[in-house]
Amino acid sequence: MERKLNRRKFILYGSAAFGTSLLAKGCAKTSSSSNDRKPIIVGGLHDETGAIALYGVQMVSAAKMAIAEINAAGGLLGRQVEFKQYDTQSDIQKYTQLAQQLILGDKVDVLVGGITSASREAIRPIVDKYKKLYFYNTQYEGGVCDKYVFCTGVTPSSQSKLLIDYAAKKLKAKRIYTIAADYNFGRITADWGKLYANKNNMQVVSEEFIPLDVSDFSTTIGKIQQAKPDVIYSVLVGSNHEGFFGQWAAAGLQNKIPYLSPTFVQPYDQDGSKRPEKAGYISAHSYYINEPREANKNFVSKFHQQYGDRKYINFFGADTYTGVMLWAEAVKKAGTTENEAVIKALEDGLIYDRGPLGSKSFDKTHHVNHTIYILKSNAEQGFNLVDGPYNNLRAVDDQGQCDLKAKANTSKQFVPKF
Repeated sequence: MERKLNRRKFILYGSAAFGTSLLAKGCAKTSSSSNDRKPIIVGGLHDETGAIALYGVQMVSAAKMAIAEINAAGGLLGRQVEFKQYDTQSDIQKYTQLAQQLILGDKVDVLVGGITSASREAIRPIVDKYKKLYFYNTQYEGGVCDKYVFCTGVTPSSQSKLLIDYAAKKLKAKRIYTIAADYNFGRITADWGKLYANKNNMQVVSEEFIPLDVSDFSTTIGKIQQAKPDVIYSVLVGSNHEGFFGQWAAAGLQNKIPYLSPTFVQPYDQDGSKRPEKAGYISAHSYYINEPREANKNFVSKFHQQYGDRKYINFFGADTYTGVMLWAEAVKKAGTTENEAVIKALEDGLIYDRGPLGSKSFDKTHHVNHTIYILKSNAEQGFNLVDGPYNNLRAVDDQGQCDLKAKANTSKQFVPKF
């Protein structure tokens, strides 16, 4: 039977419905306004303790400085930026757990961090699953091709070529002994060294892969003495491997066999003392603290003002700072923190040119081109420029297989075939 509404009931029900509609709209507006006032959150996953902490601590410092600068300039989209950093303690399980915590619990807008390849590969499936933007800001073995991952660090295809060419042409070396960290970064970087050694008609007389927890190099040094190489090509990594240098000097080999490495860095925390056992090592880096451009001088000055002049910033800090700033510029251009819009801004040639690495933008592989310097360490815990700079070097570790503008949903790592 059809129900009839009299005029009074119609007005009553209609008014109630209209009031509910207004209330819903009001709540939605309040909620939206509330979200607009909430801080934008950058999630950090860096080792502040553990075997790789000597790199992680300065990455955290650089990220904090970048975010402080962004906030001092008014924030992003009228909102302040907050840094939510977890100490991953060089523990891969913590990377997995805390990446999920940052995305699902802390509701971050972007992730930065990871140091070793294993830590990145613990994070990457999680950011892919939840479609969260991720900046990996350190040197690595190359080849990652992923819609949600942007890499600011240098890769060994460039570093290895320059170091091996230097050994062949400047040092007239013929025989190379390779020592490298025993994981994919160390092994792939060693392979690049072997490739360029062959191109220079050089012989790799031995390759030795060292686990990250090893700090006693007496056996390795004995093998090197027996092999009598012209140069050492080294990809040692982390706090434990730092023990090599004192043992190498004690064996009387520091000034006898040149040591070339894409991973040799000076300590972040310095006490002002001389460290003769750390002098004379040759490295190839995308950044060094004495780079004379005005933007780098400003960066170093601000860093020392914030953290003290005993902090020796290197590429770990410079890459991290640049990654945060590139993301911030993309958010400004996109007018939102939404992933798709920010990714589009990053892929459309956006440039950040006010940082320590110079003018930087991402290519179709989500990597940046680099300027690389050949440096020699000194006893004052610094570096002297000995060759270069070599400008605008592109990462070729994917061997031409990655094009995220053409195949946006790619999510893999291309391992080079030698």
